[in-house]
Amino acid sequence: MSGSTKVSKLRELRFWLEENVKKLLVIGFLSLAALSLAALTRGIGYEATANVTSVQILYEGHPCLGYLVTGNLTCSFNPILYPITHVFGYETNSMFTGKSEPYDSKGTSVTNTVEISAAFQEFFKNVPYYLAVSLVATFGLIKPVERFKTALSRART
Repeated sequence: MSGSTKVSKLRELRFWLEENVKKLLVIGFLSLAALSLAALTRGIGYEATANVTSVQILYEGHPCLGYLVTGNLTCSFNPILYPITHVFGYETNSMFTGKSEPYDSKGTSVTNTVEISAAFQEFFKNVPYYLAVSLVATFGLIKPVERFKTALSRART
């Protein structure tokens, strides 16, 4: 391949990117958002079980201050949405201690917070995977989107 052919190919690529940058960004953002939403949805991306082992009132006779909640958390992750986590271990097990909201004697506020924070920790470890999948989806969907737009414009006329 000669030097002028390489230059013309690079110019074509540059013009194509300039033309399609908005489409690429929109498709990339939507695919990243869809993956993130699926990964952070309980039952789809992860399953968490928090077993409360003890609940102690912080101020005797006055539950307005809240309760000290202690327990164990077991979190398992979907291997399709959390492949990096799956490589290093399918489940996470940890102990937790936290202060509940006032009048929450069962510690539900603490267990919910602990479950979500465990999912977020593993989510951030898998961000490179989500970016790679979004990039592949973006370049894979650009032609079908262009065809759809063309068919839509033909249908309008």
